[in-house]
Formats: sequence, C-alpha cells, structure tokens
Amino acid sequence: MLVLGLSLINSIDLWVGIKTYLWHIQTLIIFYIIASSIVHSDIEKLLVFFLIITLMHSIYDIILFVLAEGKIRSMGLAGASIGVFTLVSLAICYSFFIYQKHIKGRILMGIAILILLCGLMVTQTRGAYISLVPCYIFITLTALWKANKIRSKFIIRNIVWLSLFVFAAIIVFIFSYSSFIESLGHGHKMLILPGYFIDTTQLRYFLWDLSLKCFLRNPILGVGLGQFYRISAIMPGLKLNVLSQVIKGLDPHNTILYYLSQTGIVGLSSFLYLLLSSLSLLFAKHNNSVEIRDLRISTALLGFLFYVIISSFYAGEWFYGVGGGLLALFLGLCVVFKPVSKQ
Repeated sequence: MLVLGLSLINSIDLWVGIKTYLWHIQTLIIFYIIASSIVHSDIEKLLVFFLIITLMHSIYDIILFVLAEGKIRSMGLAGASIGVFTLVSLAICYSFFIYQKHIKGRILMGIAILILLCGLMVTQTRGAYISLVPCYIFITLTALWKANKIRSKFIIRNIVWLSLFVFAAIIVFIFSYSSFIESLGHGHKMLILPGYFIDTTQLRYFLWDLSLKCFLRNPILGVGLGQFYRISAIMPGLKLNVLSQVIKGLDPHNTILYYLSQTGIVGLSSFLYLLLSSLSLLFAKHNNSVEIRDLRISTALLGFLFYVIISSFYAGEWFYGVGGGLLALFLGLCVVFKPVSKQ
C-alpha cells in the first residue's frame, strides 16, 4: 500500500487516485478480517458453500440458454462476473473430484463439474475459456506429481476418467448447438459508428497500447494509481480518436498493465510479490500434506491463485468489484491454510 500511495504523486486527478487507493484498502481490510476470523476447519465448508451458490446460478444460466435455443450469451443475474465465479468453482470441484475415494462423492462432483462446465460455456466468455485450459493442466500436473509422491493410483484413475468425460461433454455441447461457435464472434462486437462494429478483442489491444504508452511516461512509479480512468487528460490527442468515447472510464483490462502503467515497475513488483508469496505458501502446504482433505483444499486454492496469475494478462478486476472480493476471500483462506511451523 505504501508503494501504491507513492504513485499518487504523479496524479492528474488526485480524487480519482484516492478513490482507487481506497478500493485497495477495502480489499485488504476484507482480507485481514477473513485471515483473522476463519479457522482451519471451516475452509472446506466455505469452499463447498461457494460451489453450491455458483451451481445454482449455472443451472439458471443453462435454462435461459436452452429456452433461447442457444442464441444468447446467458449470464443470468451476475453478468460477466459469473465467468470468474464459475471458473473458480470448476477449480474447486475438479480438485475435490481428484482426491475423492468414494464412488458416491465422485458421482456428485462429476455432475457438478458437468453443470459448471455447461454454465461456463453458455456465458460465451472467451477470456474464461482461455484460462480454463492452463488451469486444468496446472491442477492435473500438481495432482499427478502428488500421486507419484504418495504412491496413490486412485488419483491418476480419477484424472483419466474425468478428462475423458469432460472432453466428451464439450463435444456433445458444441454439436448440440451448431450456432455456438459462430455466436462467439457476434456476441463480442460493439457498435461505435452507424454500420461500424469493433470486436472487444480489438478494443483490448487499443487499451493495452495506451497502457504501455503510460508506462513509458514514468517507468518507475507510473502515471498514478487510478489515472488511467482519466486517460484523455493524460493524452489530450486521444479525443480525436473515435474509440475515445468507448474506452471512457475503462481500465486497461489487464492487471499486469494496470499496475505497470499506473504504478510503474515498483507497483507491479509489489503486486506480483503478493501473488507469488501466497503461491509459495500453498506449495509448501501441498508438499507437506498427506491427508486427502488437506490435498483437496490446497489444490483448489492453488488452482485459484494460478487462475489469478493467468487471467491477469487479459483481465483487470483483481482489486475492486467482484474480483477484489474473491481475491480478498481466497488470499485470506491461503493464510489460514498456511503450513504450521514446527518448533
């Protein structure tokens, strides 16, 4: 927070900078409350509760999608944020499935994964699809490494069967709704002039280019926390660009560039240290764990942190809004679940 506060020196609009700074303080307050009030035995219950809430919303999304014959992006009551919730829940559910010995538990987790996967597909959130594959690979490799270490064959068996099941489910879904692939392009276009559409991917490239230009203005401390929201004041010539009205009030949609442009190398280093130190804590816990319950929880939390790191290259809401709340919650759980030092 000290590092982020230093970046405010370069602020064009100090009030916007202070407001953004307060977002970060709010997130860290939630983090400290969770880290100090939740006990170790409650973590699994919280993860299951989170999973149930997301499952209920996914069912609602799927119903809307089916009723519309696959012709809509179904994001229900949560909007675009449901993609984040669903992917985090998939990481939890997959981790629980991998370390599940009983057939009844595997059936329940398998059904939950199928619902969540369909729920994610109907949102047509391309960014979530991008993160889904590396997160799946990361969790799978982590589990395989642990299976080899503790010499457990049931973990490998669960991974193989679920992988085949998920692959078949995706194929069936795509063939059931032939317009699904085509709608991925149409659902992400914005009208900026009569007859002129722009894809949101192109918009992101434009935002990223502006972010790099902001970084080059002050590589050490950036242009000031929250100042990207006033990008037209930083770059007056931008007002002549037709996209200037579209990006008004947007952030860079990239957490790495968010901190790099507004807080410089120093601020980005602090953010990465926060994530990597949490990842290191969980790896240590995962490495020392032998109980199945601990392995389920540590793998789920590792999957979440890996998702944050991957999505930071294309998304930008990990310190405010829904993303900020999730980051505070799960970082708090990581601290509660950290290895206990032996004296």
